[in-house]
Amino acid sequence: MPVDLVDYGQVENAFATIARELGPVDVLINNVGNYVAIGPVWEVDPDEWWRDVEVNVRPTYNCCRVVLPVMIARGGGRIINLIGGGTAGAFAYGSGYAVGKSGVMRLTECLAQEVADSNIAVLAMAPGLVHTAMTDYQWTSDAEKKYLQAVIKRLEDRDELPPERAADLAVAISTGRFDR
Repeated sequence: MPVDLVDYGQVENAFATIARELGPVDVLINNVGNYVAIGPVWEVDPDEWWRDVEVNVRPTYNCCRVVLPVMIARGGGRIINLIGGGTAGAFAYGSGYAVGKSGVMRLTECLAQEVADSNIAVLAMAPGLVHTAMTDYQWTSDAEKKYLQAVIKRLEDRDELPPERAADLAVAISTGRFDR
């Protein structure tokens, strides 16, 4: 179902439809990302920079905000928030993305503490460089070629995870089944 995850009302309506058609949510995997503002802070478009921050944080917050009351009332659930580059340290030329993903990490830690007595696990997952439309954009971006040669090299060498592998990892974490 197409949903603008930045729009809280759309998220609320989407989860109401899901609950009506499929039942309450037991597992939520927040896998959203935006990385368009590539370059030094003083060169990137300010609106693109803020959009990277917003699209990396707001959907995760919106989905958690809608789902957590139901999980708390039911006495359990699992949330996995995907984080990425710049979460554990500086990410020069990708600061909007890094700030957004760091925000998701802090939100994950806060939520985990807030629901600690509710039988709800709130976890962060960092799958590494995953081949997506976002990395395809990076690969062809002039800014990426100028500022992030190491990432371009990894993409050219296919040193990336296929999206199916990342999805399998998220499912394994959400179910507690870790088949190798």
